[in-house]
This record gives sequence, C-alpha cells and structure tokens, in this order.
Amino acid sequence: AVTGQLVSTGNSTNIKLVNFSLNFFGQQLIQDTDLSLATHQRYGLIGLNGSGKSAMLTAIGRRMVPIPDHISMYHMEHE
Repeated sequence: AVTGQLVSTGNSTNIKLVNFSLNFFGQQLIQDTDLSLATHQRYGLIGLNGSGKSAMLTAIGRRMVPIPDHISMYHMEHE
C-alpha cells in the first residue's frame, strides 16, 4: 500500500509529496515522509538490500501516488 498527498500545484513539473508511506508485503518501509523531486535533477538512493528503494521507485513509476498526468515518467523494471 502506498499513500501520500501531492502538494505541488498547477503545471509544475516538480513533485512534492507529504505524508508519503510505503508498505510492502506487510512491512512498513517508509512512514509519513516528505518527498520532493525537482525537474532536471539527479538522485541516488542508498540503502540496504530490502530497504525499499526499488519498491519506492516502482510505486512512483506506476503512479500509485498522485503524480499529475502532465509529468512524463519512465521506469524500467527487470526480472
């Protein structure tokens, strides 16, 4: 389950989510976090295996959180 509230407005291409939480197979991976992603910036995710890095990217890429349709996203998943 993924929850979060989008607070960026209008035609902004920046994403700001508040109260972002991510549960994966019953395990709380991220809880009530603010997440901000700015256009034309690069980000790195650092964490232990199983800490939720890929799960978070998958949730964002699948628009399981309220990402506006005017924002293009590409997320490749591998098997």
